[in-house]
Formats: sequence, structure tokens, C-alpha cells
Amino acid sequence: MPIAFAAFFVLLHQKLIVMSQSNIITGQYVQINQSPASIGERIFGRLIDLLVLFCYVGSMNGLLCLSLSCLLYCIHSCVNRSTMVRQ
Repeated sequence: MPIAFAAFFVLLHQKLIVMSQSNIITGQYVQINQSPASIGERIFGRLIDLLVLFCYVGSMNGLLCLSLSCLLYCIHSCVNRSTMVRQ
């Protein structure tokens, strides 16, 4: 009986090692072998995502502020021209 348990755990350990890699066969019968990313790679990827998101939000904020300031300048200059015509 102990030999059966030992053999079971050896097979389970081998299965867990094999399960860390994923094999996918696509619809065009192309085989893709991949392994999951480590914790460090996932953290590094998240930091890159946050950096790209921060740059995007910052640039959109800058463009919005620039367009609003141009719009306000145009409105202000139109108001000044209309008051000059009335005088």
C-alpha cells in the first residue's frame, strides 16, 4: 500500500510539472506551447500598463486643457469684437 501512495504522488508531481505548460491547437491546426508568466513578470507587466495608462491620461488631460483654453480665448476675442462694434 505505501508503494502505491508513493507512486501516486510521483505521478501527481510529474503531472503538476507538465501542467505548468499549456499546449493549444488552433483552428488551423497550429500548435502553440506556452508557459505561465512568473510573479515578477506579471508585476513588471502591470507597471508597464500603469505607465502607458498614466501617459495616456496625462496627454488627454493636456489636450483637453489646451482646447478649452483656445475655446475660451476665441469666445473672449469674439465678445471683445462685438463690444467694439457697438461703440
